[in-house]
Amino acid sequence: MWYLYLTLSATAWALHVGALKYMGDRLPAAQIVFLFYLCALLTTGIILFASRQRIDFTAIAAQPRLVLALIMAGVTIGLVDFFFVKGLALGAPISIYTPLFTTVGLTLITLIGVFYFTETMTATKLLGFACAAVGFFLMAR
Repeated sequence: MWYLYLTLSATAWALHVGALKYMGDRLPAAQIVFLFYLCALLTTGIILFASRQRIDFTAIAAQPRLVLALIMAGVTIGLVDFFFVKGLALGAPISIYTPLFTTVGLTLITLIGVFYFTETMTATKLLGFACAAVGFFLMAR
């Protein structure tokens, strides 16, 4: 079932990147990020309302590390999109910029997974990682 969500999120991300490239030629990066996060807030609010879930702010506040992680995730996603849009607005070709962005992200995420979350790096995973990195590199040429 998670494959369905992977496909949906990858499709949404591809549309997101295309929209960012289009807007990057027309608006300053800070405005783009602010405006689309307003749209994202509205969208996620509708999803939360439709799911009939309640946010237990008391339970969240009782876990300082969780609060820190939430803040860090929010700040970093804003920075990611700002820097991404800024690079596209400076003329980076989307067909090169996005694969390189993904390769660098893949590398850092793998290191975080292994060293912080103590995930195991098997030979098979390492080979898959190498193939993905080579594939992204070849796409960028």
